[in-house]
Amino acid sequence: MAALAAGLSVASSDESRTLVPELIELVAQARFAEPPPEVRPNWQKWLGLRWLSRRRAARAGLVADQALEALIRHWDRVPPDLVPLIASAGRGRFGVAADASTDPDASVRANVVAAAGELGEGALARLVGTMLTDQDPRVSAAAEHALVHMALAQFARTRTGEACLDPRLTDQLWRVREAAEFGFSGSSARFLPGASSLHPQGQASGSSTAPQSGDGIVDGIALACEAFERHRRRGVLLCAMMLLDRERLASASARAGAGGREPGADRLVSWFAHAATDAHSALRTVIRASALPVAGLRAMEWIGVEPWTRACRQRLAQGGNALEHELVLASAHLALRPRRARALSSIELKSRPALRAESPTTDAEPRSPGRRELEKGIFPEVSIVHSLSIDAARGAARIMGVVKAAAPERELAARAFLDHGDVVSRHAAMRALAGVGLRDWAFDLNPQVSAGAAIRLSRADNPRAAEADDADTQWWEHLARSPHERTRFLAQEELANRPDALGATLRGRLLAARRMARAPGEVLEAINAALTEGATQRPALMLARTLGVTPQFQGRIVELAQGDGDAKVVATAIAALADVPTPAASEAALAALDHADARVRANAVETLARKARLGEPLPAQVIEHKTDPHHRVRANCLRVGLAGPEVQAAAADLAAMLRDDRAEHRLAGAWLASRALGGRLRSTLPDAKQLAGRLVELASDDADPRVRRRAFVGASRVMRGLRAAWQHAGTGGER
Repeated sequence: MAALAAGLSVASSDESRTLVPELIELVAQARFAEPPPEVRPNWQKWLGLRWLSRRRAARAGLVADQALEALIRHWDRVPPDLVPLIASAGRGRFGVAADASTDPDASVRANVVAAAGELGEGALARLVGTMLTDQDPRVSAAAEHALVHMALAQFARTRTGEACLDPRLTDQLWRVREAAEFGFSGSSARFLPGASSLHPQGQASGSSTAPQSGDGIVDGIALACEAFERHRRRGVLLCAMMLLDRERLASASARAGAGGREPGADRLVSWFAHAATDAHSALRTVIRASALPVAGLRAMEWIGVEPWTRACRQRLAQGGNALEHELVLASAHLALRPRRARALSSIELKSRPALRAESPTTDAEPRSPGRRELEKGIFPEVSIVHSLSIDAARGAARIMGVVKAAAPERELAARAFLDHGDVVSRHAAMRALAGVGLRDWAFDLNPQVSAGAAIRLSRADNPRAAEADDADTQWWEHLARSPHERTRFLAQEELANRPDALGATLRGRLLAARRMARAPGEVLEAINAALTEGATQRPALMLARTLGVTPQFQGRIVELAQGDGDAKVVATAIAALADVPTPAASEAALAALDHADARVRANAVETLARKARLGEPLPAQVIEHKTDPHHRVRANCLRVGLAGPEVQAAAADLAAMLRDDRAEHRLAGAWLASRALGGRLRSTLPDAKQLAGRLVELASDDADPRVRRRAFVGASRVMRGLRAAWQHAGTGGER
């Protein structure tokens, strides 16, 4: 053993090929020196054999430790292709390098560091953590590099690391060439390879960077972080940044609550939460300045936690390469937490004049004063957006609604999604916009995106919409020919909501009411002009009733009510007379009781009944129309009778109406019964139980489906009224 170790110290490369396997064999023999089976027929012989086997195992273990220590001391002589064999044979024995780590010879200490970097063993990581304060600057720098490599190997086993080290994404983005790429000075050691060797598929099967040694590596990095005040090497902070992901922080909290323990991870998390001021300051610098894309991901995860918020915000605001955008935007769902969203809202999207194409006569690239482009920041360039994964693309669209951005910059960001293949991303980008920037989205091939843009472009919920001009009418007319049914409906409704449309729809009347509050003279003038034209008279009457301005047009309304024009216009005018407290209006309504059109007669009954409720006498002619052949006129007259002194007769007529052979009369009777029995007339209505029973019969047995539906709705209304009365009386719980 001693001869092999001495020979290795002076061996050439060819001689090392012979000596190193001999030493590896000595290390491996300790694994095969097993004690005999526990069950023996002759127990005295078994005891002797057991003692002898244990002694042989101890001797083999001692030889294995010496051989392994010799290999580590002369690691510069070990061929790289034999490293996996050493890692497999010496697993669990690497603590023997403790003496070598304090050897007076700096080259021996450097070999210990090099072995730790290539083997990735947890016990060696703890030793390397203590060697950061080595008196030789080359050894301490190599120790820093070794810890970084071990942290990279651990990071490569996480879900994020696998994505980062995917050669398809990172061949040109994640290649460790110089230590400066990690954010600290120095030259690369030979154990800092490219990304392909860090990928789990590229690691040797015997490598000791297995999950069981992972906590030892984390513990070594935690020791190095705790000693930062003494060695001041930022590489260990880079290691901590890579390993302190959300899963490790959350699992440490869970273990603390459940009483479990994982010493390395718990130690690192404890340092992160209670680090000294200098260590925190240096870690913030690493977050801001590191070239590793994972720094952007950690900034996204830590931005809601003090004292990291400011540094994380600066890191995200300065942007990064395509891989960093992939990591950050794929985790954009973290912005749903209010604390993170509040910190992200201070990051601003900025734009600048776009670069022109390169001129063939000059190398200069003047900027175009007209066209603009986004500056580098948290939002990726247009060329990068289409190369992002689906999760990252959706995250980019989500980020648009979180960060601070003016309308032009938001439109520039959303423009990258106009032709994106993912519908969810396009829809999310559309929701982050407002105003005319949405017009292109209204013609999207997806009906949800198109209709969503049309809804957001609508003027119905805009308090200033009534003052807008009609410059966009042509655009809405074009959108009304959209291939999507929902979009066509919205465009047609929007055209009907124009200020000159006289409130043809509910939203149009809402706009007119807002215009009335700001410019009443313009609205009254428009209504007055519309009352003189046949095509607009009925909408103008309806709008006047909605706005409560019918008394100001009483003369014209009375003329329309007494005229022989369109029956619908006359009926609407008769209904509008209910708000006109003049004798002429009452006379016009009374005269309309004999009109040939049933709609006019029905509205006349309603108008006179309303005037009676306001204090005017009720003409006797109203009750006489309770035998009118039209069901609506008959129902309106009976409703007046149920509220008057002749309630007994009106109730009998209502019962007869519910048994009428004509379906329309039963339908109107069901409507009237539901309101009489479900309202305040129930207490004064005779035979209320019989009427309610008949309503239930119609709901279940009537031959006409319209009557059944109406009776069912009426019976439900009656039951709700009864329950409300019982609850008001305090007896609802007993029934």
